[in-house]
Amino acid sequence: IVQEGHSVLIFCSSRKGCETTAQHVSKYLKWFPVDVRGVHSGLQYYSSALEALRKCPSGLDPILEQTLPHGVAYHHAGLT
Repeated sequence: IVQEGHSVLIFCSSRKGCETTAQHVSKYLKWFPVDVRGVHSGLQYYSSALEALRKCPSGLDPILEQTLPHGVAYHHAGLT
C-alpha cells in the first residue's frame, strides 16, 4: 500500500509497541527509493517538522527523530 503512495495507520497496545513498530516500519521503508515513497518533495517538510519539534518545550523525541525522515510518525500518551 505504501509503495503505491497510500498512507497506513497502525494501532499498537502499548507505548513501547508504538515506538518499536515505528522503528521497524521506517527501517523497512529505507529500502524503497525516495520517489517510490513519494517523499522527494517532502524532505524539506520533514526537516522543518524536526526543527519545530526540537524547539518544543519537551524537545524532540529521539525515536521520532529517526523515523520521521522516512515518513513514519507515531503518537502515544507519553508524547506531549
